[in-house]
Amino acid sequence: MARTLGNAVIAEGVEEAADFYACHQVGCDYVQGYLIQKPTVKSSEILETYPLIMDLQQRSRRQVNHDHERIRQQVEIIRPIALYDQCRQLIPMDQVFETFRCNKGNSLFPVVNEKHEPVGVIREKDLKEYVYSPFGKDILRNRATATGNITQFISRIPVTEIRTRVENILEIFSLNPDCEGTLVTDDGKYRGFLSANALLRLLFEKNLEEARDQNPLTKLPGNFQVSRFVSEGNSDGAHIYVYCYFDFDNFKPFNDKYGLRNGDRAILMFADILKETANRIRCFVGHVGGDDFFLGFKLDRDNITVSHCRTIVLGLCQRFASDVVSIYNFQDQKNGYIKGQDREGRPRRFPLLSVSAAMLTISRGVRFCSLEEIFTILAELKKKAKTSPQKFATLELKNLTAEKTGCEPGQ
Repeated sequence: MARTLGNAVIAEGVEEAADFYACHQVGCDYVQGYLIQKPTVKSSEILETYPLIMDLQQRSRRQVNHDHERIRQQVEIIRPIALYDQCRQLIPMDQVFETFRCNKGNSLFPVVNEKHEPVGVIREKDLKEYVYSPFGKDILRNRATATGNITQFISRIPVTEIRTRVENILEIFSLNPDCEGTLVTDDGKYRGFLSANALLRLLFEKNLEEARDQNPLTKLPGNFQVSRFVSEGNSDGAHIYVYCYFDFDNFKPFNDKYGLRNGDRAILMFADILKETANRIRCFVGHVGGDDFFLGFKLDRDNITVSHCRTIVLGLCQRFASDVVSIYNFQDQKNGYIKGQDREGRPRRFPLLSVSAAMLTISRGVRFCSLEEIFTILAELKKKAKTSPQKFATLELKNLTAEKTGCEPGQ
């Protein structure tokens, strides 16, 4: 609500890094609490800068933000009107008139305070009533009248940080459907103006990009959106994230015997199982390609647990192994295997299709891995899962040194 009115939001009681990241994620402008500094009555003890907070912000910004670049390209740089002159006096209305006269194509101008923070906009239409009436300009020029005060013509509109996701900006804007757009800030300082048309272009471009990234067979999000989910998880220290990677076992000999069409049937069968899970539980499902799939969980404090995620993943694997039997002919179902050739051309018996799962948990509060590191860890876990009796391997990362929590085969 405060954001839609153009007001800043201050979060209190921030005591841990996880609290800071949570406030950052929901869009709070300022924070206060023991994490920043404990209360003091001595002005000499009050810090001018907060290295810890600067470090937490820097960690967050290291992560890829695809929306940030899109928004930056669409932001219109409108030179703002300063609320005060050098003598700390409100600027005269003559200066406002001159700004509009010299920029006839602009219907509004942002207004900033002495710290270059946006306080609202002045619309040309709000001045016309006076400009086109007898003595209207003279009334506005008269500082002694309330009407002659520039603050009487400042209108509040939504303000958003340039690193905000497009969907969040749209949500704020939807609460003000009659608004021309939103003011954009960078670290609280005015950066530019994002019009309603520019926001629609942003949304269209993003939807088009996601449509192109979809897997043509399963219609699930592809590599780009999987990477974005992991990247966003990396920059969010307020939640636990669980990344799961799935890979079919014995898929090549199955394709060799039953053909690519039945191979697609098996892929679609597993995709449908993942989609059903996403409909029941809030999670992200992606199709990396071929017989490789991705499942991601963002765990809130009152949401499902890591143990619950493990149960879900094992249940998905078991259900697929049970359902995929229907694709085989009667004799292969009875045998419980198919005959084929290995990669060296030697005859072999291959078990029926199953799926191996690698589960990586990123603990709350610390974000340190790059995307490459995370996908490398998942690839190593997948290798362990392939040799595990349960076709499952898991690892939890808690700090700068990865701490194993049972990634031995079969755990």
